Amino acid sequence: MARLFSVLALSYLLLAGAPLNAQPRVPASKLSKEEGELLRFVNAARQARGLPALKVNSALNQAARAHARAMAREHRLTHAPADDTSTKILAVAAENTRTAKDLAWTEGFYPLNLVVDYWLGRPVTRGHLLDADFTEVGVAIVLDDKRQLYYALVFAGSHANPVRPAVARPSASSDR
Repeated sequence: MARLFSVLALSYLLLAGAPLNAQPRVPASKLSKEEGELLRFVNAARQARGLPALKVNSALNQAARAHARAMAREHRLTHAPADDTSTKILAVAAENTRTAKDLAWTEGFYPLNLVVDYWLGRPVTRGHLLDADFTEVGVAIVLDDKRQLYYALVFAGSHANPVRPAVARPSASSDR
């Protein structure tokens, strides 16, 4: 019975393009269960290296979700989706603040600790995850209608130097 409920819930998410395990729209200040788990893995990696945990910022969450939803609609991993609402949100939310985005996608469900391990294995994304100047984050995981998951982390901190965004793909099963 629980399996049937999971399949029905997944079907709903496939159609809605909503964050996993969430209502159609989770309030920006809240994380879905899976988004919270992803953040726990990110913060565990930071804390293992003596860095403070990142705190959720509702404006950054809004930007992360807008970006992940845009990628899901377009069925592609990109820092420049056609509907680039996330950049507009981020420009207002993070004025005079250094920001960065780490993105990933997987075909189907993928253990979240392995998504974080993949980011940690890439120099640019590792740099974002372990940057002591970043203190706040937005987190999004969105499932598209092709059963692909899109992940977005949007970081903000006080350092004045801009950082180039990073794109990472945990699943090496096929090229896009």
